[in-house]
Amino acid sequence: MDKKKQDTGYSLIMSLLLLVIIGATAVANTSAGIDKEAASLIRTFEGYVAEPYADGAAASVGYGTSIARAEIHGYTGGHLSEEMARRILSRCVSEERECLALEIPTFYSLTEDMQVALISMRYNRPALIGPKLKGHIEHKRYNQAALEIIYGHNPRGKFGLVRRRSVEGGLFISGYIGS
Repeated sequence: MDKKKQDTGYSLIMSLLLLVIIGATAVANTSAGIDKEAASLIRTFEGYVAEPYADGAAASVGYGTSIARAEIHGYTGGHLSEEMARRILSRCVSEERECLALEIPTFYSLTEDMQVALISMRYNRPALIGPKLKGHIEHKRYNQAALEIIYGHNPRGKFGLVRRRSVEGGLFISGYIGS
């Protein structure tokens, strides 16, 4: 192979490598921004509680994090500082995003607002991301997905959950309309 072809091949490989690095950095930066927005939304609904409290079927602490999950991220019982609660929430939000990407193949093609809404729902209760909602998303029936979020996930009509699901559903559909 002559020198000119080698240089061209090398330049092409280096250019492609640079694009991959830039793309990975952009995804990381986007994911960090999405995680920050999702954590902010979750904090709005969960509120901070320094001591363990009864939360449905399990005990929680911090921003609605189950004790078992908080312990995985360094909680050792008793009082949880707000700073530590924020760190735990941040880690949990990243985990929720990664799980959603595995559960919904098109997750990363959704807008940031749509992703934030789904992360908040999954953090609150993973079972909320069920087959019906996934099907709507996978088939790009985003209006139906938003309606499923708002109306299909609060069978007991609890006011706090009505408000939360309404905000998440509104955020989800606004992400679609605004894209």
